[in-house]
Amino acid sequence: MAILFWKKNKEIDAMAVFLADEFFSQIQPQVAIDFLEYSDRTSKLDKSNKNISKMTENILNRTAGELIAFKKQHSIGIYGKARLHLNFMKRLNELGYPEELAKEINAIILLRSP
Repeated sequence: MAILFWKKNKEIDAMAVFLADEFFSQIQPQVAIDFLEYSDRTSKLDKSNKNISKMTENILNRTAGELIAFKKQHSIGIYGKARLHLNFMKRLNELGYPEELAKEINAIILLRSP
């Protein structure tokens, strides 16, 4: 029996690009920089910053939920999951997110979507 894990690569790649584009349309790179990586979480945030932070968390959770649904629906294995996350990160870089920030966003989503 041959292992044909690459048959779903086009679907996986399309989903990764779709999720990254969707993420970009809701959270611009500068907002993500301010509230995901470079924000000082110990300082008091004003009300508008708290709302943006909640919005960012909701978008991260929604993206993770979409990934979970896709992984279950298409029953992709470990190689498919790796391909999905790598292409998601690559697309975020193409959209203007710094490499370290794209890695952090990907790590957050990876932890929320096993």
